Amino acid sequence: MLFARLIVPLQTKVFFMPFLMKKIISMMIAALTATAALAQIDDTSMPRSVDNRTFGQKVASGVKQTFKMMDQDVKPTGVHTLWDIYAGPKVGVNLTNITSMGGSPKVTFTGGGFIEVFLLPNLAVDMEITYSRQGTTGVDHTMTYERADGTTYEETSKGYEYSLDYINSVYLARWYPRQELPLSLYAGLHLARCVGARAKYHGGSSDLYDRIHRGDVSVPLGVGYEWGQWQVDLRYNHAIRKLPRSEQAKRIMGEARNQMLSLTVAYKILLW
Repeated sequence: MLFARLIVPLQTKVFFMPFLMKKIISMMIAALTATAALAQIDDTSMPRSVDNRTFGQKVASGVKQTFKMMDQDVKPTGVHTLWDIYAGPKVGVNLTNITSMGGSPKVTFTGGGFIEVFLLPNLAVDMEITYSRQGTTGVDHTMTYERADGTTYEETSKGYEYSLDYINSVYLARWYPRQELPLSLYAGLHLARCVGARAKYHGGSSDLYDRIHRGDVSVPLGVGYEWGQWQVDLRYNHAIRKLPRSEQAKRIMGEARNQMLSLTVAYKILLW
């Protein structure tokens, strides 16, 4: 149900469906190949003395062989064949902050998968589905209260840490400017759906999920570089939407927006 809450255009689903089906079929073939190899090992027609490995060792060997099938001897450049399709996992770290709150950046995790399709020899479109944690730490809040006699006073609470969990769908246009160099520049649209939000402080925590906007929009700008099947990406997300939704959150958070710098590593598998 979580992914059903993401807003993905129908056209994008239709466009990528053949590519996803091809990937699924490739994975099924790999799995069947590994299973067949194990079945041959266990065949009663073979001498039992040939292989004394345990069942777990045989399964591990089959999985290893499956992953070997994904290894490709490639030397990336800045040009590609039209309609080349890549896919794979990606993981990395974020340096995140929430603006207008006076906090310090915090280091968090991000991970997910991507698919990349080349529309021109040096121009591709990417789609990513990822998880990321964002937020800030070391926030001090000063609130003004009114006494019974009408006078006011202030209290400062220190050391708040904000943690916001998002499922993201990202759409990028990636340009490779030089033919001999596997370096890319890109920009696009980052749509995020909040699935959890908390503010922690000394002695307790507070749920923010109903106090902030559950959808977030930002513009990603970044650069990527490839070696072999690996790609390293450095990206900055410029948020467009303000976070607070309730009146209380607006008083506390003001003009707060997400801010994120990401460093990720992806493993690219050529599907087509």
